[in-house]
Amino acid sequence: MSNKVAYEVEERLEISNSYLAIQYATQVDKLNFLSSAQKKTIYEINKKYDFDPDTFQSTETIKRYADIAETLSQCVITKENRPETLTTKIDKILLHKVGGYAVFLGILFLIFQSVFSLAQYPMDFIDQNFTSLNNFIKSVLPEGLLSNLITDGLLAGIGGVVVFVPQIALLFAFISLLEESG
Repeated sequence: MSNKVAYEVEERLEISNSYLAIQYATQVDKLNFLSSAQKKTIYEINKKYDFDPDTFQSTETIKRYADIAETLSQCVITKENRPETLTTKIDKILLHKVGGYAVFLGILFLIFQSVFSLAQYPMDFIDQNFTSLNNFIKSVLPEGLLSNLITDGLLAGIGGVVVFVPQIALLFAFISLLEESG
C-alpha cells in the first residue's frame, strides 16, 4: 500500500525519489513549502489508498528498531558469550573482595622490603663518602667554630638528607610501576 502511495505522489508532484515521496505523504501537515493544491493532492492520495501516516510511521519505527536490535545482537558480546581470557582470570583474583586486599598488601610489603634492601648499598656509599669528606675537611681546616659549623652542621645535615635519596628514588620507581600496570 505504501508503495502505491509513494508511486502516485512521485508522479503527481513530479518527485524523482520514492523515499521523499513517502515522506511527503506522511509529513504533509508539517511541510510548509508545499502549496495548498499540492497538500490537497497528497490528502486525496492518502484517502484513496486508505493510508494512515501515523500507523505507517509507527510501523516503520518498530521495523527500524527491530533491525537495530538484530544488528546489535551480532555486534555486542554479552557477559555470557565472552570468552574467559588470562586478564579476566587475573582480574578475578586481584579484584576479589578479600583476596584483592591480600594481594595488594603483599605487593606493598615486597615493595618496601625491596626499597630498604636495595637502597642499602647506595646509602652506605653516600654515607661513606660524606664521612670521608667530613674527615678530610676536619684535617685541612683548623679547629674552631667555622670548622665545626662546616663539618658537624652543614656536611652532616646535607649528608643526613642525601643519604635517603636512593630510598625515595626506588619507592617512586616502584609506585610508578604500579601506577602504569593499573
